[in-house]
Amino acid sequence: PTPAAPAVQQTAGRQAARDGGAAARPRDTAARGTPQAAPANPPAAPAVSVKDSLNAANDAFDANQFDTAMRLGTWVYGYPAATAVQKGHAAVLVATIYGQRSDVDNTLNWYHNALKYDPNNQTIRDAIRNLGGTP
Repeated sequence: PTPAAPAVQQTAGRQAARDGGAAARPRDTAARGTPQAAPANPPAAPAVSVKDSLNAANDAFDANQFDTAMRLGTWVYGYPAATAVQKGHAAVLVATIYGQRSDVDNTLNWYHNALKYDPNNQTIRDAIRNLGGTP
């Protein structure tokens, strides 16, 4: 055997494990004199769902998993494809978590972020005023 043989066998073994045990055999196209066709492009990865991420953030919040909720909320807020409504909801979620942690500065900052996307929301305006801020 050539020095490359063990690597081919190991690769074939890993491939067989991924394929549920079907042993893969290396192809010898040089013997036939025909070039091997290029592999097809892999299927596209599923699109990121901002809606699902925001729902997951809300679910994490409801389950008292505030670090996870904050991480997802800030991701949604910063994601370019998120709609204004989604960004506003995400900002309120993050503001609420900071409020629970008694972090007034960050709470006000995130309520102001929410107000950028929902400027007429009286509830957000009142929350800012209640914290001593100006909407």
